[in-house]
Amino acid sequence: MSELTIETFLTRRKVLFGDCDASKFMYAPRLSHYIVESVGEFMDRAFGRPHVRYAFEINVSLPCRALTSEFTRPMTWDDEVNVHAWVGEIGTKSFSIDVMGVNDDGLEMFKGRLAYVCVSMETGKAMEIPEPWRNALES
Repeated sequence: MSELTIETFLTRRKVLFGDCDASKFMYAPRLSHYIVESVGEFMDRAFGRPHVRYAFEINVSLPCRALTSEFTRPMTWDDEVNVHAWVGEIGTKSFSIDVMGVNDDGLEMFKGRLAYVCVSMETGKAMEIPEPWRNALES
């Protein structure tokens, strides 16, 4: 990732005991939840309202096309991370949001990407990103 900018969205997460496995480190599938939840918050802000409701209002489904996650340092319960999210790539019918978790010392703890494809609820086929969404993602 290049520098963090004002376009970067920030949320804070605390690793809970239940997020960890028997090794006392964060359970890998839980990282996916952190990414999905942070991206959801980012999109709510970018679209100015709950993005899922907005999608339903305009008959757009947003299935996940790809989800990547990578621990860059181990995390355990009570660790706190600032999760930064920003627009990754914008295509014709799909877009991605990148995330990075950083601890209070500024060390990267994890990174990931969630890519969506826009699908018409009427036809079930991929469709172009709605113009208001593209404008919000590009701003």
